[in-house]
Amino acid sequence: MKKLITIILILALILPASALADRDKIVGSWYVLNDYTEYPELASTSNGCDIIIMIYTFFEDGTIMCTENDIVGKTGNVQSSPTGKWEKTGDTYKYSMIGFGEGIIKFEEENSILLSYLDQGYFRMHKMICLNPYKDYVFD
Repeated sequence: MKKLITIILILALILPASALADRDKIVGSWYVLNDYTEYPELASTSNGCDIIIMIYTFFEDGTIMCTENDIVGKTGNVQSSPTGKWEKTGDTYKYSMIGFGEGIIKFEEENSILLSYLDQGYFRMHKMICLNPYKDYVFD
């Protein structure tokens, strides 16, 4: 009986791991952190916020969701909403997002992407790394 339970548990763990291996590299969450206390010369663009944290989640179905935390002092205002879509054709990634318009996505490094921005350059986002419940809890 113990062997049967062990086999079932192993199979249950293999399925989620194989599903993650098949995900497109764009799928996941990418963040931008604007700290206007560090760059006070940009404060006029902050809408009165001290810090703005934006997390863009790219879903497998092509949807992009934005979660934003606008922080003034030690108070935050969190908003979350669908903000656009992405698609892949061959090796080319394209996006359409509120506030960014339409453009292409380039992979700069393993953990950052560049979104073409208003035909003027690129906007860098950094990959958020998912908590690994088997490795990221450390006890002394």
